Amino acid sequence: MLPLWRDQLRIGIAPDRLILVRIGKGLRPKITEKQVVKCPPQSDHHWESPLNVLAKCLTEPKWQNANASVIVSNHFVRYQIVPWSPDITGEQEQTAFVKHCFTKVYGESTNNWALSYSESPAGSPGIASAIDQPLLDSLKKTALLGKLRLHSVQPYLMPAFNQNRQLFKAGSAWLVILEKEKLCISLFHEQKWQSISTKLIEKDDWASELPFLLDRLWRLTNLDNPPSKVFLIAPGQQLTLPRKDKWVMQQLLPKAQFGLSSKDITRYALVMEN
Repeated sequence: MLPLWRDQLRIGIAPDRLILVRIGKGLRPKITEKQVVKCPPQSDHHWESPLNVLAKCLTEPKWQNANASVIVSNHFVRYQIVPWSPDITGEQEQTAFVKHCFTKVYGESTNNWALSYSESPAGSPGIASAIDQPLLDSLKKTALLGKLRLHSVQPYLMPAFNQNRQLFKAGSAWLVILEKEKLCISLFHEQKWQSISTKLIEKDDWASELPFLLDRLWRLTNLDNPPSKVFLIAPGQQLTLPRKDKWVMQQLLPKAQFGLSSKDITRYALVMEN
């Protein structure tokens, strides 16, 4: 591991909480500060509440002067599978095609979104994400309050998948991210992104809804033999997994790193999948 020449600040943005973890610089970086701050509830799960809380936190010196990486809850993200096209030859064309894919589904509201695209091998579909452009603009302005260098803003799915990528090399599997009242279900089939869907759910009702949603999403793919393996990531939660004959479910926990104790792994999972 290369040494860190500047402290890292990992920031997790969710509707009901803000997560902050500061990692000290040096050859053996360790967590020097960590905090989970509850956010005032908002009926529409809007991002303004955690951003306001972040602005207050950044008045404290312990959160200032660092390289910042932000992980955005799936509550604030839309995803889209982008088909591979041999006719696309450059970044500008790819960006236009990604926007076209979102516009077909969401209409003109995409004009106010910040889009990003994860590159895929030739012949394979890629995955794109969108967040509100005002959210990204507010993050940039808020970072200045704490003299932070904003290095990255990522939707939660991407670091969660990358952290566990090796589990999908052996075959096809589902990746399900369970947040408070939100499910994000993706299918990685034969080394390719095949499907992704997000859904609001009733509190504590995920165990009864998930098998039904997996069945429905699989039918929409028009593929044979659905994979039975389902990996679940649930930041801040220790799950009791439902027993279903058709589905084999396993909860994934982030790796213990930077001196984080085992009792804090699930609580800080949103920012430790990296």
